[in-house]
Amino acid sequence: MKRKRDKEEENDRLSDLPDFVLLHIMEFMNTKEAVQTCVLSTRWKDLWRRLTNLALNFNDFANLCHFSRFLRSILSHRDNSISLHDIYLGSDCNEFEYELLQSVMTYAVSHNVQKLSVDHMVLTSGYLLDSCIYSCQSLTHLKLSVCGILRRIELPTSLQLPALKCLYLGHVILTANAKGIVDPFSKCRMLNTLVLSFCKLQPDGKFIHISNSKLSGLTIATYQGFTDKIVLSTPKLSSLTLMCDLTPQTLLLYTSDSIITQLPCFVKLKSLKLKAKLSNIPDEEVRMLVNCFLKKCPLAKVSIY
Repeated sequence: MKRKRDKEEENDRLSDLPDFVLLHIMEFMNTKEAVQTCVLSTRWKDLWRRLTNLALNFNDFANLCHFSRFLRSILSHRDNSISLHDIYLGSDCNEFEYELLQSVMTYAVSHNVQKLSVDHMVLTSGYLLDSCIYSCQSLTHLKLSVCGILRRIELPTSLQLPALKCLYLGHVILTANAKGIVDPFSKCRMLNTLVLSFCKLQPDGKFIHISNSKLSGLTIATYQGFTDKIVLSTPKLSSLTLMCDLTPQTLLLYTSDSIITQLPCFVKLKSLKLKAKLSNIPDEEVRMLVNCFLKKCPLAKVSIY
């Protein structure tokens, strides 16, 4: 009996904490767990409605229907007067309703979202997302990662994201402008970290132009047979990571005299990482590749994995 009374007193002490403390504790839970606290007592009943961070993973639900129903309920019952700082949606390569994703993004933008992550999703249909997410004034971090190659998110020709600092794009289609050039990042004035993971240039595009005066960290991962041309205009770049397949043919292209003179010169580059499959390439040719980059980037430390 005494043990039960002590437990009740302990619960009471927790419930007596101020709302902002309880909400801070709930931010460490995933959203499904946070919502479940509403059954603890009347004190907890409506607290979850004021959460500023939402984290939902498909694996926490029995199927797509349950996941979608729960997400819709969250958006419809949440306190609309509270800003939404962070949204994470993960599906581990499970299908996700395209229309629901559109609704989530529209809701996020209207509530001044700062961080939005869409991780490893398989879209049931559609390619284009509502343009509001690409012109969100409050967004500082954006991750769009689609699993698979059958349905990709198609990026607009230009991103109007003035506060964006970090951008991760996975398996998206990069759209060219009227001149056939992909240059979506030039108007992201605060962007300092960019990751392009297995992205694809649309068929009529000529090359990818990464133009940004603030960008300091760039990671590019490509698939086998990737031949798209990438032009860099990033004077403050200090870290460059390339993850690609290297064959004797591509290495020869990189180390030929005509190509060496065209390698970009980054005087501020401190770190260059090449994560490549070095298939049947002699050590001497690998050293030649490293020396090529060192000549153009005198301060860089080059690492090949």
